[in-house]
Amino acid sequence: MKRRLTAYLTAFWLLLGSAGFAETVPAVAVRVGEYTYSAETVQSSFNSLMNGQAALSSNTLTAADRQLLAEAAIEHFVNIGVLEAKLAETGEREFSREEQEILNAAAQSRYEELWQAAYQQLVKTDPSVTEAQVTEWMAEQGYTAEEIKAEYEVAERQRRAIERYCTDVTLNGQMADAYYENQFVAVDRARYENNIDLFEQEIIQNRNESFFIPAGFRLIRQIVLNYPEEVTKTLKPYEKKVSACAAGLNSALQVLTIAATTAEDWDGVADARAAYDAANADTLAAYQELAQKREEITLPLIKDTLDEILLRYASGEAFADLIQAYSTDRSEENLKGDGYWFHPDSTGWPDKYKEAVAALRQPGDVTDPILTDYGIHIVYYAGDVPAGVHELTDEERDVLNASALYYYQQERLAELIDGWKADYEIETHLELIIY
Repeated sequence: MKRRLTAYLTAFWLLLGSAGFAETVPAVAVRVGEYTYSAETVQSSFNSLMNGQAALSSNTLTAADRQLLAEAAIEHFVNIGVLEAKLAETGEREFSREEQEILNAAAQSRYEELWQAAYQQLVKTDPSVTEAQVTEWMAEQGYTAEEIKAEYEVAERQRRAIERYCTDVTLNGQMADAYYENQFVAVDRARYENNIDLFEQEIIQNRNESFFIPAGFRLIRQIVLNYPEEVTKTLKPYEKKVSACAAGLNSALQVLTIAATTAEDWDGVADARAAYDAANADTLAAYQELAQKREEITLPLIKDTLDEILLRYASGEAFADLIQAYSTDRSEENLKGDGYWFHPDSTGWPDKYKEAVAALRQPGDVTDPILTDYGIHIVYYAGDVPAGVHELTDEERDVLNASALYYYQQERLAELIDGWKADYEIETHLELIIY
């Protein structure tokens, strides 16, 4: 919870975009009194907003959407300019040498953290990526030590303004609950409630936290047995046939793809489509033949072991102890944890496996042997995952309350800034922003 709330706050500040420095340059996009922000600086902030929107939505932004983001970037710097001007009047805008050194060090540390994360991610997709290329990519995304330092300076000035002008804001339980629902729960609910695959990818596989859990998840544990050597040897010709058919299907798909992009009408892809359909049917038939043969020769060979496992379980032995004794699946979740998260609507499990597990009626039930490419499975229904809103622990509630209070103080500060705008001469140039 602390990690998610901290990440949220960090993302909030980064989403604001780089505040830049008060400067005097020919291409001024925003001027508030004596404080100016260049078109380049505002453009960088707009680009960050665009990247953020693209990451959150698969829909292409319209011209109207881009204009709204450009206007938001302009308005952000107007707000920053008003804040800087107001703090200058009270002598709180500037930083002491020690304060500046602390901000610089924090910004450099954050930059190095982001750089390392970017490097690790980029090198996964292209091992030849150089450190210089990572640094260049970071700069293109708006992440430099200088820009992060500017963001930290904005955050510190906002903190000072809140401390001076917003201490009258108090937090009650209703406000905290509304903040939790709107800023955390509603976001995860909208993202995951009707998209089990996305939840599994972003939350389960990456071991992240979610403030909303879709209904229908079960906890399962399993005993996995390897196929006997005799089975492995017998199935080799069938597996080769499947591989050959799969290669043919892939080639047919490539031909169909090329035909679909170059043909002038449907008749131009008819032959390619027919070849693809035939290759697909051959592949399916070959795999069904493999599965049938595997089941035919495997079950008699492992019958004694399966009977022994099921008899021990029926006699009262804990399934966890049987996992320790028999299973080749030695993962932490399976051996000692709560088990794997399983959902009937998931597409990440083999069909036969999914059907068998979904058919279990209640915790404590076990499946008949399930034969997959990964081994022979006996699956145990360990329990249900509580669905709905994540219930906060006392520690998480404390973190949330601190975050919520600051959120409402920021809202109050935004209202004050709107009122202060009339005190300053403000000039904006949206036409300088490329959107």
